[in-house]
Amino acid sequence: LIMKRHICLLISLALVLCLLVGCQKSNLDNDQNQYRYKTVNNAVEIISYNNKESTNITVPETIDGNSVTTLGKDAFYQCKNAVSIILPQTLTTINGSPFYRCYSLQQIAIPKNVKSIDSNPFFRCSALSMISVAPENDNFSDVDGVLFNKEKSIRVINC
Repeated sequence: LIMKRHICLLISLALVLCLLVGCQKSNLDNDQNQYRYKTVNNAVEIISYNNKESTNITVPETIDGNSVTTLGKDAFYQCKNAVSIILPQTLTTINGSPFYRCYSLQQIAIPKNVKSIDSNPFFRCSALSMISVAPENDNFSDVDGVLFNKEKSIRVINC
């Protein structure tokens, strides 16, 4: 009888441990945990992305219930393996060089709500060959992978 209790106790502990490890893993898989950010007036600015080994990154529309509106100057600094970074439709501002040294980044799409892009956001993105802009964007456009202002009179970024 005592042996059966010990076995039941061990099985119960093993199940609890499995549940805890499973919950912890799902939290680690939650991409929002990979970001350092600050929130001002219900708007999130991404300061940095912690998983430098990621190859495909999707920036969430919200973090902690607040809209992601800004990429900080070093948001994806040295994400050397990132081939793809999908930006959220809530994004309005790209500060500094958030993609600096994203050597493997091949293409990126600028969402419709982006109003401001600092100079040289793709510094040292040597594999970048295509920048596309959502046609609904009121501030920017693209021609053959080159980023322009909406009127196509000023080249903003050249791949």
